[in-house]
Amino acid sequence: MTGVDLGRFEARRAEDACRVAESLPRPSLGRHAGTMTKMEARVLKTVGLGLSNAEIADAFGISIWTVRVHLKHIHDKCAVPGRARLTVAALAMEREV
Repeated sequence: MTGVDLGRFEARRAEDACRVAESLPRPSLGRHAGTMTKMEARVLKTVGLGLSNAEIADAFGISIWTVRVHLKHIHDKCAVPGRARLTVAALAMEREV
């Protein structure tokens, strides 16, 4: 062991990441977000909670491939690139509701 307090390091890193994320413009889910199916909305919500594709599949009793198809449809409808931005958009959507 090096004697470095990794807990403090990780906490500081998380604080820095939050500060950067707050300074970025919030992505919008776009005008087509209202056309999502109920299942796509449920998948989006679980992405916002930080669940992996495998965890989402287990939670809903569907295959991982089905989760990927739902995510592709969500990305296409919302025009939000990448899972990280989709997560931020999902969290923003939750705050607006």
